[in-house]
Amino acid sequence: MKRLLPFLALLAGCGYETPLPSTPAEVTGRVAGPVKDAYLIFHPVGGAAQPAAVKLGAEGKFHATLTAGQYTWYLGVPETAPKTDRAKAEKALKAIPLPFQQPSLHRLVDIAPGAVLDLAAR
Repeated sequence: MKRLLPFLALLAGCGYETPLPSTPAEVTGRVAGPVKDAYLIFHPVGGAAQPAAVKLGAEGKFHATLTAGQYTWYLGVPETAPKTDRAKAEKALKAIPLPFQQPSLHRLVDIAPGAVLDLAAR
């Protein structure tokens, strides 16, 4: 038993877990509403994913590659947006209801490879 104690103590101190590799997920979709030129911002709920911003195209369409997981979404202007895009996005936000300009756990989406999202900002 005395020889086993150091081994058990060593095992008890091994709390490091190897993180699972991130799974990239291509996602496409559309945001209904007056959203042209705004950015769709995905904010992860837990996990190791990073927030991501996607500029919305004509008719609110978008395409992005995110880390698979659960996200909340909202419309806004990321700090990294180019100055010309920033001005257009800020103008677009004036037509979007304020609740859709802030993260909310009432707007959760599960991102998985091949996901197609149909979102509404109304």
